[in-house]
Amino acid sequence: MKSSTIPNTSLETVEWRYAGFWMRFFAITLDNMILFFIVGTICLFFGIVSGIGQVVVWPIAAGITEWSAEYSSGSSMAFKMTLISWLYFSLMESSRWQATFGKRLFGIYVTTEEGGRISFKRATARYFSKYISAFIFFVGFIMAAFTAKRQALHDIIAETLVLRR
Repeated sequence: MKSSTIPNTSLETVEWRYAGFWMRFFAITLDNMILFFIVGTICLFFGIVSGIGQVVVWPIAAGITEWSAEYSSGSSMAFKMTLISWLYFSLMESSRWQATFGKRLFGIYVTTEEGGRISFKRATARYFSKYISAFIFFVGFIMAAFTAKRQALHDIIAETLVLRR
């Protein structure tokens, strides 16, 4: 865990405690499990309600899922799951908590590079930038282990930090 001192406007210093790679990894894993449960519940509910029968949920990277059933198109469900995942991360990280349930459990939160609460727009940019981090063989995520401020590629793009409480 690295930290640095950055002056703020009141001439005092603030101690930044950057969240490390493993802490972030376990938080995103927990968030993906939560999303998997939410998605599975929704799919099961709609499967039972519409009489589809068996519903199969296949988890893939970044909490996005695809639903395969007799009367459902995979691309339509992938869109819906991307929408649910985007709203989960963006609404939670731009909320007063500044964190998803997984991040809260591990005592970490997302801020602007100045330490303020991020906007929904910035949270959205951060969320969709994760696709770039994943697309390049997850190197964008692994960067968090090696950068000075423990920023992943999507943090650098969105100009955010993930800090420890």
